[in-house]
Amino acid sequence: MQHKISPAWDYETFSSALPVTDFSHWEPLVEEQRCHPERSVISGRASRYEPTSGSTACRKWIPYTPAFLAELDAASAPWIYDMGSIYPDILRGRHYWSLSWMPDELRGPHGPGSTDDLRLFPWWKRGLLGRTMAVSAQVALAPTLEQSMEETLFQLVTCRELSFISVWSPTFALELLTRVGRHRDALAQRATETGHYQVAALLDDWKGELSAPFFEALWPNLALVSAWDTSTSARYARHLQALLGHARFQGKGLWATEGVVTIPLGDAYLLAINSHFYEFRCLDTEEVLPCWKLEEGMVVQPILSTGSGLFRYALLDRLRVSGFVEKCPTFEFLGRIGGSDMVGEKLDVALVEDVLADVSKQLGVHAICLFAQEEGPAGNPRYVLLAEGRTETLGSVEALTETRLMEIHHYALARQMGQLEGAGAIVSPSALRLYMEQTGAGSAGQGSRKVEALGCLPMPLAEFVEDLSAGKETSQR
Repeated sequence: MQHKISPAWDYETFSSALPVTDFSHWEPLVEEQRCHPERSVISGRASRYEPTSGSTACRKWIPYTPAFLAELDAASAPWIYDMGSIYPDILRGRHYWSLSWMPDELRGPHGPGSTDDLRLFPWWKRGLLGRTMAVSAQVALAPTLEQSMEETLFQLVTCRELSFISVWSPTFALELLTRVGRHRDALAQRATETGHYQVAALLDDWKGELSAPFFEALWPNLALVSAWDTSTSARYARHLQALLGHARFQGKGLWATEGVVTIPLGDAYLLAINSHFYEFRCLDTEEVLPCWKLEEGMVVQPILSTGSGLFRYALLDRLRVSGFVEKCPTFEFLGRIGGSDMVGEKLDVALVEDVLADVSKQLGVHAICLFAQEEGPAGNPRYVLLAEGRTETLGSVEALTETRLMEIHHYALARQMGQLEGAGAIVSPSALRLYMEQTGAGSAGQGSRKVEALGCLPMPLAEFVEDLSAGKETSQR
């Protein structure tokens, strides 16, 4: 290992001996261990590696060791127990857990490929929970994500005993509900062929318009839905709650591929103190503090030291200390630091800057900014690249932007799962000037502001495009 840590160290020795890190610090060691599994260069032999998006690479691989899995279980166990206590009706039916999915290129015999919802739990819990699952673990073995989604959808709609839905992004759940309407004829036919006549009748009588009465009739025993409900997910969570209004709703804590920070217990999001070692960077002062020195109201960035061997690893999340339960801090999730994450795509500024540079170099335009648009032409979120150049390059700009973004792990996953629309583009000879005006970067007193590579549309897209047009010079999709 690169760092030798002694059990005799106190916090001051630990924090002065080891730097705060990101994945680039650990990547050489992780890659060495992936290539030579017999070498425990991180923290014991990893049972597998989970992919996620990174700030310096389109995909980074996080080692999952037995110690790290035990830490995750130490967070999930009290959450599950608390849910069963508060919402006992979930214990009377079947559950759907969607923890992670793999894009098509990682499926098959040579990729990690598994999307078994229960693989994060110990073997004995997998056995117990497996008996309650509405969707078989075999669905994860489908060769493509689309086939896996189709089978998931069928098993869900035919599960009349469904009592609990747990997803990460509410947009994923909304996409599932939308697919029920889109494929209702095929689902009804298959339901008839397999003897699910009541479900088939419901689908045959339904016009496909999403409504609370239909889903209550389809899943009458649904007692609880769990999904993100803060930051950019809030509006989608409200929509999901309206469609599944006969069930209760619980927000998610902060989990990342690299570790868990908070779990929901009651009405609060508590630090998962039985899992990892936690520090926090105060974003106002830049001081790094152990969790026992936090104060209410602080806005902080979590730093984890985990059983995976990633010590003092900074996550790109922004939290507010909302209070304390006894002495355990509670948090409110505020959003990503220097990135965009509307549906779990986790776009990072450094990766977006690479996309902008590549589009500029290959197409001879000036790619200025990638805008997050919460509602695209078809109603789902998407990203729109603003470029200064000849309007006839629009199609090429749009296509190359989407190609490059699809190389980013979580973006590709969100696209394949229907949570994001394809990237759009705006191309105008005067794009930079109008960007500066619309964002305030060129106004009085704002002359020192830089052009941000990643941001949100400063106004509704139609208004922004109209301003850009200035004599029909703008091309956009």
